Amino acid sequence: MDQRNGLEEIASSRRASADLPINSGGGGGNKHPPKRKSNKTTGRFFCILVLLSISALGAEIFLHEYNGFQEQSFNVDDSDEASNLNVMSEQHIAKLRKDQKQKDLLLAKEQHKRDVEGKAYKHTQSTKVESSLNAGEDEPPSRIDMIKILKNAGAKVDDVLRSKLPPVEDVEKLYGRGVKIVGLDRCEEFRSSIPADMADIGGAGMFNTGTNLLYSLLSRNCHMPQRSKKSKTGGIRWQVPWGKHPPATWRFGNIAGGDVKRNAIEIQNFTLPVATIKDPLTWMGSMCRHSYAANWRHKKEHCPNLVPNEIDRKMGVRGDTIEVRVRYNSTHITHHKTLVNLWNDYYKGYYEATFPRLIIRAEDMMYHTEEVISKICTCGGGVMRDDFKYILQSAKSGSAHSGSNGLVSTMVRYGNSTLRLDGMTEEDLAFAHRELDPELMKTFGYIMP
Repeated sequence: MDQRNGLEEIASSRRASADLPINSGGGGGNKHPPKRKSNKTTGRFFCILVLLSISALGAEIFLHEYNGFQEQSFNVDDSDEASNLNVMSEQHIAKLRKDQKQKDLLLAKEQHKRDVEGKAYKHTQSTKVESSLNAGEDEPPSRIDMIKILKNAGAKVDDVLRSKLPPVEDVEKLYGRGVKIVGLDRCEEFRSSIPADMADIGGAGMFNTGTNLLYSLLSRNCHMPQRSKKSKTGGIRWQVPWGKHPPATWRFGNIAGGDVKRNAIEIQNFTLPVATIKDPLTWMGSMCRHSYAANWRHKKEHCPNLVPNEIDRKMGVRGDTIEVRVRYNSTHITHHKTLVNLWNDYYKGYYEATFPRLIIRAEDMMYHTEEVISKICTCGGGVMRDDFKYILQSAKSGSAHSGSNGLVSTMVRYGNSTLRLDGMTEEDLAFAHRELDPELMKTFGYIMP
């Protein structure tokens, strides 16, 4: 009781002291005592301090727990945490380096492949004589049998006809034995990447290289079973969708007349181009007889004319060579140093193309007809018909092709080494020897005299 009374006295004295007036100087006191000071502000400060203390304590507890969780997460075994992290980092770095090496190797291989394809598709397997699409199953090159071909074509083979034909040995001196086709190694790529019901085969080539003959032979002898269900042409096109005579660089850049109303850009990828090439010396002679869209100053007395002589000077030729321009249409005209350079420029385009394509010799359509057509058909995914049909008369029709030769005439002309040089001067031959692309000449077995 005494303790309780003592506490009450102390409390009473504190309350009394709190009610004492405050001196304001001059010895005088306030008449009215000031109001009692509020404790609200003090209470607020106290609450804030308590809350901050609780927050700091909570943050410390949270960080402690989180760090403990991290330690448990990384310490998957009883080893020290730091050493374990170092081991993982080294393993990860080693794996990244290994992966990067593999990526670099793949990139290098792809770059090499692009370089080879883009510069000059030089694979020897593409250019050697092949009788099978499977590597390692080449047969000996086939011999030329003009009599058999002419009989199968329906020609009347008698002594008169036999006497006109060039000796087989002479023909083989000019063109070698067997067919020569560039691009057979990419047939599987074409067949596997293009749906069978969308795949086409289309002809291409410079003027006077047998593009019409190619179409006639393919359309009569090659059947595209799946494509025939969707296409009126049965998968055998008269020309590639960008046009059979324009350069290979026009692919995806031009639409041939008959394809304007169709989805021509898409079908350009679905077409296997088959470009026909011809011995440049005999080809130039053909161009002299039928120049088509090629224009240059020339006369019958000197043609092919590569280096100008008096005849050409009289026609106004001023330079050291006779320039050729080809007018494909009103907006696309190409210029070439000579006929030889036109041949180089055109066939380099198809030879160096990075897309699947075939390049065949026009001469093989004469002397190895069935073999070369069969290879083209198989490459494009087609099936050969049972009875092979030859083209005995000229495959060309219309006034632009008047005077074109049939099978017998072409066999005679292109097997004659003398006619091959007809119209050329020694200066022309020397120029041709210097200018003709050596890689194209070697690949297709064309030789200079």
